[in-house]
Amino acid sequence: MLTPYMNEFCEAKMDKLAVQQDELNRDALFLNGERITTLENLTERQKKEMEELKQTLNKLVSAQVRSLRTL
Repeated sequence: MLTPYMNEFCEAKMDKLAVQQDELNRDALFLNGERITTLENLTERQKKEMEELKQTLNKLVSAQVRSLRTL
């Protein structure tokens, strides 16, 4: 069960990634020759941010489980 804070955190992170993807798509139209490199860079950045998100969510869920166990 995700707390409202975790839901907001995930939504904000996904919104940020969506904005980055939109910016990249727009930039790729103007950088025709460099499009593949730019897309690869975003993909790597997204992978890193998603991994950070997973780690943060794991920490939050663990904290939630610990707090539920103390009830």
